[in-house]
Amino acid sequence: MNPDYAVWLIVSGGIALLVAYLGWWRRSAPGALALMVLMLAEAVWSFAYAMQWLSATEDARGFWLKIFGFDCFLM
Repeated sequence: MNPDYAVWLIVSGGIALLVAYLGWWRRSAPGALALMVLMLAEAVWSFAYAMQWLSATEDARGFWLKIFGFDCFLM
């Protein structure tokens, strides 16, 4: 359990969500949709990795590792 590292991962995920929102707002621009999808995937990755660091049990870590791995596949 490492809360310091998890905080920075959550901040990174929040910034990725902000960039995804901006991509949605300017979705008529070339590449905006791809940027939005990639930033949403990065946000899920960051949040899942942060939750893996914050998990207290092995079962919880395993669950977040599966989410983390699936999201890596999507990216």
